Amino acid sequence: NTTYTVVTSVTRNRNLIYNGDFELGDVGFESQYTFFPFPPNPANSGFAQRSYSIVNNAQQFEPQFQPCVDHTSGNGKFMAIDGATVPNIKIWSQKVAVSPNTNYTVEYWIQSIDGASPALIETQINGAPITGTAGGSTFTAPSTVCSWRQVTYNWNSGANTVAELSFIGRNISSNGNDYSIDDISMKHSVA
Repeated sequence: NTTYTVVTSVTRNRNLIYNGDFELGDVGFESQYTFFPFPPNPANSGFAQRSYSIVNNAQQFEPQFQPCVDHTSGNGKFMAIDGATVPNIKIWSQKVAVSPNTNYTVEYWIQSIDGASPALIETQINGAPITGTAGGSTFTAPSTVCSWRQVTYNWNSGANTVAELSFIGRNISSNGNDYSIDDISMKHSVA
């Protein structure tokens, strides 16, 4: 006849994204782009568009790119991307469990690895723009190569218990439109 109370604690600023820093390679996410493994060097020797690789230096993906490295240590891995020439293709996506009616902060880092025609990346959750509008959910990659920029959005889960976070390329130019992303995170917002 004893009553027990169980109390647990959950770290609220834990990153819900698995392998968002790409240090584990090409695992934990989906992409509608073609993966080119590294090695060989370069991974994408045929310069295929709508392609990506997980590398330490953008020249390991395609030799004409600038020698851009990851934004944290300069020695880590990141996702190097040769943009698509067709619309509405998912560059990267991952489903995560979320708590209903909870605020989340979504962040990622982006850099151009070719200065021509910077990428336009729309962030979506469950197939809709994260801010509610495509314009407010789309970020233009820096025109300066090897210059990382952090992108941040806030999102409320509403009735959702699962969130599919996706990045969609909105620039479909075959000239340039080459970039890399790194350190993707989705965390509970701090009040």
